[in-house]
Amino acid sequence: MRIGIQVSSNLKNRTGVEEYIYQLLKHLPMVDDYGNHQFFILAPFISNEVRNIAGYIPKVLKWPFKWGWTQIRLSLKMLRNKPDVLFVTAHTFPVIHPKLVITVQGLEFEAVPKMYSFFRRKILRFLTKRNAKKADKIIVPSETTKNDLIKFYKINPSKIFVVHHGV
Repeated sequence: MRIGIQVSSNLKNRTGVEEYIYQLLKHLPMVDDYGNHQFFILAPFISNEVRNIAGYIPKVLKWPFKWGWTQIRLSLKMLRNKPDVLFVTAHTFPVIHPKLVITVQGLEFEAVPKMYSFFRRKILRFLTKRNAKKADKIIVPSETTKNDLIKFYKINPSKIFVVHHGV
């Protein structure tokens, strides 16, 4: 199976989500049937640190603008040479895509709305709900996040998989 992994974040200066992506890339080759698949890193740029992780085919999809990489450039790639599955690690996915696996790290903006501005909460709600509804499979780090997706967005529990960080 050909699996594309969207990495649109800068993994050189890592914070929470970037660290998750980096550790995922670093440890995924240790999975038993890893060799039965081809993994592609799809990104606007790929740092040397990520490029040096063995087991991936890097695909730098150049784009001259700060916006539109996912919706335009990655969609163009999906038209010409799409993988069997696209794993999206960010809040947006391309308009044109194959089967879609996404990660939802948490729904704190729903559980504790007063901690987020009205505008930020509306954007996060729109993107997260849309992504969760359209995804074929969803990876979450906890039962709490799984339950929140079911509670707030009525997502079918059978498409949500809990994969704890560090496992």
